[in-house]
Amino acid sequence: MIYDLAVAHGRKAVITKELLLAVTMSAMGSSSTGLIAMHGGKVLVKRASLRVIQKIVQMLAGKVTQQLLKSMIGKYLPVVGAAAMAAWARYSTKKVGEKALEIVSMPIELSSEMVDDVEPSMASTEQSPVSSAGASAEGMMDAIQIQILIALMHIDRVASPAEVSFIRDVIDTSAMSSSEKDRFRQALQKPMPVPNDLAPLMASPERAIGVLSAMIGLARRDGTVHLNERLLIKQIGARLGFSESDVESAFATSEDVPGRSVQSQDVPWTIAQFVTDPQFGLPVDLTVSGTITVQGLWPEAHAWVAECVGRTAIHGLEHAQGSVMFSAERPEQFADWLRFQVESALQIHSLKVTNMKDLRINLSPAAAGALRDASRSDATV
Repeated sequence: MIYDLAVAHGRKAVITKELLLAVTMSAMGSSSTGLIAMHGGKVLVKRASLRVIQKIVQMLAGKVTQQLLKSMIGKYLPVVGAAAMAAWARYSTKKVGEKALEIVSMPIELSSEMVDDVEPSMASTEQSPVSSAGASAEGMMDAIQIQILIALMHIDRVASPAEVSFIRDVIDTSAMSSSEKDRFRQALQKPMPVPNDLAPLMASPERAIGVLSAMIGLARRDGTVHLNERLLIKQIGARLGFSESDVESAFATSEDVPGRSVQSQDVPWTIAQFVTDPQFGLPVDLTVSGTITVQGLWPEAHAWVAECVGRTAIHGLEHAQGSVMFSAERPEQFADWLRFQVESALQIHSLKVTNMKDLRINLSPAAAGALRDASRSDATV
């Protein structure tokens, strides 16, 4: 995505691994990697040693894990499964896209300056103690969330033991004071109104995703989602900034329960494009198509997966060790390579590739003829 945005803004010549890492880290809330700097209205991209690249990759992994835990999705994965991961992945991808657009829309220059180390504040993995103000803010968001859950539990006029136990666990692990926890424990058996002010949650999209996950998890706790529960979740979801399709997608994906097989979906894909043959440097007009089978796919992601596969296929053909003709004559080998690459890209979104079939690489007659002529000439030389 970062690469595509950069190319669209005419920045293909300055796309480096340092720029890609800097954009991703900035989107995750860490802008002091030292890889990019602003100077005179331009973005200067510095070079980095292998040691620095390795450190930043480790930090990026830590950032992803930290934000995932902070969003509280981890607590409800056994209940909502891929739904929470899908919502979190879409949110994170959106953040990366916004940051990438912000940076690539500015003039970019490559600097010869080398970054030899990461700033100490970035390299440290120790977390500073939470301030009392931070703890209070977390406790306030926890209180809003728990009040929402209690209101949801009573909306169908039945508070099942499984639902009560679910909310008790949320109360016990919250950042609220002991007195606040006791107050909510005593209020579990009585209906509570939905809080009027959801601004603290709206200001923290990660927490909003966690609340949406918790609501769906609670609604499914007794085995049946009542119509009133679904309607209330949609209403609160809308107030938190989620579209109706986002909420429906989360519900649909969360219907997978332990012990039930996850359905696989076939996604046909095709892409037609000119590429430059890596061996002979000739422009090649071709169409690549096939079908990929994916587990855990949410409806809105079909087009995105098809685009991802097509883009990966074109990139592979442009950077293959041999000619495009070689891959076209051995589609099974290319399909194995393509499946491996796409599996890696989709894995972080909790999607699993189970098959890659019907791969076809169709060259235009003119392109095929030009490559054959070039191959004969090369063999003659």
